[in-house]
Amino acid sequence: MVLILGVVLILAVGSVAFYVLRGSEPEKARPTEEDFFAARSEDCFFTDPEACLYDFAEVLRLATRDPDRFQILEVPSPSMQPTLFDGDRIVVNKLSYRLHEVNRGDVVVFRRSDPDLEGINNLIKRVVALPGETVEVLDGKVYVNGDMLIEPYLALATRNSTGGFPMLPPGCIGDRDSLNRCTVPNDHVFVMGDNRRNSKDSRFFGPVAESELVGRVFLAIGPDGSDTRLDEVGSVLYPRG
Repeated sequence: MVLILGVVLILAVGSVAFYVLRGSEPEKARPTEEDFFAARSEDCFFTDPEACLYDFAEVLRLATRDPDRFQILEVPSPSMQPTLFDGDRIVVNKLSYRLHEVNRGDVVVFRRSDPDLEGINNLIKRVVALPGETVEVLDGKVYVNGDMLIEPYLALATRNSTGGFPMLPPGCIGDRDSLNRCTVPNDHVFVMGDNRRNSKDSRFFGPVAESELVGRVFLAIGPDGSDTRLDEVGSVLYPRG
């Protein structure tokens, strides 16, 4: 009888201790910014975690609090229409290219000191060609390594009206007399604005060094407060056949 009472007492004390310890467990912490970038969501439409885990207000809060990882900029010109408009605000993920390579179709911010750009130091363009690729413009269309670039982000009326570059842009690999053709050097990308008729880009100043990239644009905020998330879809190469 004494033995049975002892066992019951031990079980009771153990149960109390279990519930006390369980109740004293700290509440699950909110994900840190490190978790924020490391997490992946299989069901999320967007390919980058920052567009999956937090709502728009949370991203703005993080951008304001953590300028080393995010940056908010105002679009300074119409060169990226119809994707981005003059006066829109954009949120830039400055860690993107520490986590993965630059992708074709990315909208990027990069530093550019050029007196012809009227004091604009951060430019916003889209990547159309990657290191080692050859980009050319034929009959208003962009080709990369001989394959036509399908660009659904361009305005329908201007999709076949990309202007070329009659002289080899600075920094390109190729013959100086090459017409509308540039081979991108290692560790560089070739960028263009979506508003091809009104964009000063790699057709003029040449490929951009990856070291000059500030980050990838993943959110745009219009003057009315509406937000647009920029996915990494965009351009597709279509073989000539």
